[in-house]
Amino acid sequence: MLPQDDKHHHYRARRDGAEVVVDLLRTHPPDFHLVDAVVSSHGCAGSQVGRPLRTGTVIAAADGVLADLVGALLMGVDPASSPLYARVLDDCGLPDDYRIDGDLTPYQGWRNPPRPLVEAVRRLAPDGWAHRLFSVAAWHVAPGTAQVTDPALARLSRILTSLIRAADTNPAAATLCAVLGATALASSTVRAWRAGNAKDGLRHRDVSLAVDPDAYTLADFDRITDLLRPLETVIDALPADAWQMRRRHVGHSILFGCERTVNAPYREFVRRVDVSRSISYMTDYLGGRVHVVSRDARGRPTRQIERNLYLAQPNYLAYYGGPPIDVCKLESVDYAEQRQRISWRTVRSPNGSADYDDGSVTFLPADGGARTRIVIRVRQRFTLPLTWQVIRPDTRPKLRDPLVQDSYQRFFTRTLDNFEAQYEGRPYRIGRPWEELDDLEAAELPTRRLTEAALMLRTVAAQALTVPPPPGRLGPDGFWHVTPGDLPSRTPLLAEFRESLRPAVAGFWQGLREAAARDRRSRWTP
Repeated sequence: MLPQDDKHHHYRARRDGAEVVVDLLRTHPPDFHLVDAVVSSHGCAGSQVGRPLRTGTVIAAADGVLADLVGALLMGVDPASSPLYARVLDDCGLPDDYRIDGDLTPYQGWRNPPRPLVEAVRRLAPDGWAHRLFSVAAWHVAPGTAQVTDPALARLSRILTSLIRAADTNPAAATLCAVLGATALASSTVRAWRAGNAKDGLRHRDVSLAVDPDAYTLADFDRITDLLRPLETVIDALPADAWQMRRRHVGHSILFGCERTVNAPYREFVRRVDVSRSISYMTDYLGGRVHVVSRDARGRPTRQIERNLYLAQPNYLAYYGGPPIDVCKLESVDYAEQRQRISWRTVRSPNGSADYDDGSVTFLPADGGARTRIVIRVRQRFTLPLTWQVIRPDTRPKLRDPLVQDSYQRFFTRTLDNFEAQYEGRPYRIGRPWEELDDLEAAELPTRRLTEAALMLRTVAAQALTVPPPPGRLGPDGFWHVTPGDLPSRTPLLAEFRESLRPAVAGFWQGLREAAARDRRSRWTP
């Protein structure tokens, strides 16, 4: 059993579910697998809305990948149509020698979910609130139960379960697909907008290493510098532009180099800025994992494997479905007296976002050690979204070159800024970390807010439509008598709302002033 109670939060949203299964099989492989399929639930959502079917089958296997393969074939589906199974099959594979005792004829009367519905659900990002909300609401939730007390979520659950039940026998599945598709489109649009305009709202990624460290020898790390040397020779020979950047297309990949000399004493700079963590200092870094293979006598990493993720580059490619850049690298780190350097070579891209992302970062003393020179050289080739593959920018240099120049200038200028920020101790990372505690009520939050807002609007409307009594009092002479101390009565709820809003407004302006002050203090001066 996985230790955390909230499985969705920890093993689907915070981490990739397929990676969790792969790591679990590698670290704690089960001795035997038994699937009880005597009576099975089928239909659009068999795990949420029960539709029992007597299938009269028991699957027993020593290998879990093989057991799932048999189960999928009995349901009449391609096993690899499940992204989770496809990832496990790719990483673990089937056993070398096996045989199947039994009949693989698909179950009689078995109904699989409609393909459009499956694709609509998959378009919901697992780490987004829409996927979380749908996952919880798809279960039948009764108002007032211990699990969910939000009436809006309970009502949504009844609507969804009704649609799911009806989708097996009538065209209601099209309605459900349309609703999920529209939700997925809105969610992806918001995520794409955040990638370029609200990066602090993004979540950090918690990932596995995605490669087997035992598959590489020490010689594989030691060859990295020699492999990069011819490329770096070409990069250094290219003419530099006004920003000290060099760029050239070679073999459908991009050779790029840049440098900056910063006003920081070399010895102090390398003490504060760990060269082995250079990858994580780069801009738009979402997260990753590092596995240290060897260290020097002072405990510093000299060989390591790193997986790192960045936002789609350029950021606007997120609007076209561009995935985050996800690469696994072998890295070699050198700590010489007058030079520190990390070199890396890409060995895998789990999401297929990169063919090449090789390079190096070097720290050198400048002006006799009074300042520090940062040199970055890379060879990169990233996979474009389908829309841009159709446009084929490689065949249109007049379109390609300005876009590439702007993208690299922005990315590496900010990256060099991050190195300086790391030295000065200023914050520069994007995104926000996941909460360590379980987040069981995360799905209720959107609907709970809607419920509270509806109740508040109804109360405010009721009070607004109620005519308040005039100030003063009615005298025996039939006239209203008003004194200077009499004030018109105010709606209590509006007054309470105004008072509750006052700290938030004051805090916003205070935060804005502090941010402006930090920007002024950190402004670069020649």
